Amino acid sequence: MTGEGRIGLSPVIFHSTAADGGVMANRIKHIALQTENPAETAEWYKNVFGLDELRRIPAETGEEGVWLTDGYIYFAI
Repeated sequence: MTGEGRIGLSPVIFHSTAADGGVMANRIKHIALQTENPAETAEWYKNVFGLDELRRIPAETGEEGVWLTDGYIYFAI
């Protein structure tokens, strides 16, 4: 479809080159979530997705932030 009312956007595919010369697909590596209760939200993600906790601030409560990972993606809550 061309003409009025159409925005001419072409799909763009991004690739990065692997050390061996192959092509790697891009992926999400870090997700930041904002919530009123980081510790409670982190517990939900740990229970539902089996994420591992890396650290929390303050260490006792996690009221200011909790960092989780599945080994590939990092979650800052």
